[in-house]
Amino acid sequence: MSGNGRTIPIGAAELRAIRERESVLEQTLARLTGVDTATVERIENGETPLSTLEPDQIRQWAKTLGVNPARLTGETPQEGEGAITVIRRMRTERGWSCPQLAAHANVPYRSLRQYDSGERDTANMAAGILARVAIALDTSMEKLAGRPEPDHATDNPPAGWDGTRLAWHRTRQGLSQAELAIRAGQTTQTIGGIETRRWATGSKRSRIILDLAAGLGVRALDLMDQTPEGKPRMDEPRPAKTEHSDAADDFVYRNHVNAAIDQLRLALRTADTGERIRLLTGALANTGNAIGQLAQFDSDGRARPPRK
Repeated sequence: MSGNGRTIPIGAAELRAIRERESVLEQTLARLTGVDTATVERIENGETPLSTLEPDQIRQWAKTLGVNPARLTGETPQEGEGAITVIRRMRTERGWSCPQLAAHANVPYRSLRQYDSGERDTANMAAGILARVAIALDTSMEKLAGRPEPDHATDNPPAGWDGTRLAWHRTRQGLSQAELAIRAGQTTQTIGGIETRRWATGSKRSRIILDLAAGLGVRALDLMDQTPEGKPRMDEPRPAKTEHSDAADDFVYRNHVNAAIDQLRLALRTADTGERIRLLTGALANTGNAIGQLAQFDSDGRARPPRK
């Protein structure tokens, strides 16, 4: 902070660095702040000052990046700014302390208190923790994160569905991974990783799950992996040790190939050069992942022994 009490504003290069560190895509930031991606690029390149945005847009920009709005503008921080979070307000309405909320939600208190106090942005909380807090407070993940809630109820996957909830909602709407990635401002690698259970939804940042839910028009809670007890899973599931499955290997391989094909098709349809580059880059990454999957096997289809 400078000598006159004002905050030294974040520079353009640091803005980009923070966004990349938080894994926020330009198009996601553009959508949440109500501007186009070209504006985001100009601001991050120092060509357009951030002050040209409306105050609400600057606050949303700061919230998405998990920083104090005063750091973006150079203004003097308001006393108590960000102290009353939605989580804190809702728990105090119930007469709960933060440790009591942690106990009701069955989440670590140390993880919760930083978000309860406003030290960290709720959208950066692990999705599994936010989901359990939302259930304990009888509300939605969207409300706790300050996001719009869907205006209609959604169905759960039918009994016997052995895929992820994300895959069910996506395929039910007839969307490819690449199409959902564009809608949600996320990557096909993220979507594919969740759908193949490489990552549990509970281990991802809430912002990612909230973006995917918004892209599908469903509640974020509808996408959360479940424990055997029916509670949102907070971390990576530990898969049971099973014998090698050719079907599972083929599923992962086909998932990468289909994602690459979807991205190539969309790259042919779009006229936006930046979007073409992103889609082609994603297609290359998925093609590489598919090749890597095949490299684990000999030409006769037998798995290669692990390297010693």
